[in-house]
Amino acid sequence: MNFKKHELHFFGTCTGSSPQSIIRADNNEEILLNCQIGKTLEQLKQVRLRSPTLHSFGDEARIDITQNQLRLLQNWRLLRKKGEMFQTNFPILDSPKTEYLRNITKVAALKMVPKLTDDIYSLRKLLKSNGYERNTYTILFSYILDNLVWYRLQEKKLVQAVHEMKTTTKKPFWAGIVWAVYPSRDFSCGTNSSVEQGVGLYVNWSSATKQINSFYSDVKAFISLFEDLKKYGKVKNERAKQFFKPYNIFDSKGNFTIPIIVEDSSNKLYQTCISLSKKVAYQSLEVLNIENLQKKLQLKNMSETIVIIYHELMWDILDYLENHRIIQKPVAFANPEKAVSKDISDLIFIVKQN
Repeated sequence: MNFKKHELHFFGTCTGSSPQSIIRADNNEEILLNCQIGKTLEQLKQVRLRSPTLHSFGDEARIDITQNQLRLLQNWRLLRKKGEMFQTNFPILDSPKTEYLRNITKVAALKMVPKLTDDIYSLRKLLKSNGYERNTYTILFSYILDNLVWYRLQEKKLVQAVHEMKTTTKKPFWAGIVWAVYPSRDFSCGTNSSVEQGVGLYVNWSSATKQINSFYSDVKAFISLFEDLKKYGKVKNERAKQFFKPYNIFDSKGNFTIPIIVEDSSNKLYQTCISLSKKVAYQSLEVLNIENLQKKLQLKNMSETIVIIYHELMWDILDYLENHRIIQKPVAFANPEKAVSKDISDLIFIVKQN
């Protein structure tokens, strides 16, 4: 099976390159996929593959490996060696395990969402009253499901906070959890964030949306935009003004026209998001048998299990809400081929700590 069809995830922090970039480099993914069950170097060299990019010997394609490559994967803690055996050092869920997991998270979403609906309608109504209804999907996913819920789980000591994940001399390059699932979902999204000095700029993204890549294409303009946000709460830099003007995130005077969430007890939007995040976190723990899933999926510990399961549950919650027309995908996600630059504003919001 070709690992390129797997969905690869990372929950954590890294310095420089990411674990995903190392996994995807050269034919590392082929090595890691074939080492789920431990193999010696000689056994690994005899593995027959279908990948046309690998070296061919006669009519068969065999995996091409170098000692430096194996050393790199071990240094990055993606591959471990015990005696003469090499074994992949992170979970790879095959089709049966992924199907099993998604059947469970889909049922969990069916149980949970009816209890969340009133709060989601309140969130949508509140955003609409301020002219931000088109940002509902993004606020729900990137701020609540993929941000605040993690803090609720961290408060219960069930997962480690990303900002607390530190690299060390014994565990260099990255800290956190890496895993892969197969097959990938038809649609999934993620969150990019730039956070500094109590100010955060969040962008909901999907690989299908090309405009997201162009949003980050001028690094100097983006840095200036973020610096102005921190210093002035508006855009003053002319380069940033000119570059980001098509994205519709500020007006002619540089004032931001996207949602700004002030993390303060007096901020109604923030309190609505906090309330909803608590309900999602606590209901997730009620409807899911974490210990049983850890055993079934053969995962290392409770934290790894919760991270992997909840990532799937997030998208099932979104699917349910979308299928029942409680929320709608932003245009940039629903029709990426028709999306224009200004549609990216539906995917962006600002968070300020008070």
